Amino acid sequence: MKPDIKAIERLPKWAQDYIRAVEMEADAARRSMRKIEGEQEETRIWVEYFDCHGESVGPTTAKKYIAGRSVNFKIRDQAIEVGYDNHGRLLARTDGPRMLLRCEVSNSIELDLEPYR
Repeated sequence: MKPDIKAIERLPKWAQDYIRAVEMEADAARRSMRKIEGEQEETRIWVEYFDCHGESVGPTTAKKYIAGRSVNFKIRDQAIEVGYDNHGRLLARTDGPRMLLRCEVSNSIELDLEPYR
């Protein structure tokens, strides 16, 4: 939360200058972030996250596109690779225990590993 301008004006000059410098750095960082996000090449794989960058109240949704055909997840110290082939089919594989794949009529797919024995 940004303090009231009158409260800032009551501070010593060095504190006012410091606050202005920090605000300018934050503004420059937000501009750089928007530029980088705007220049991303859209791919078939992305990560969606909530970002609190101070430009609005509460978090906003942001996307980070990933160049490539697959992403890796770590579940119980085992890596699972999820991607797609040349025909657009979903592929999932692991070098560890057998993988369990559960698909439902929904907007998600559940991946898990067979329990350790």
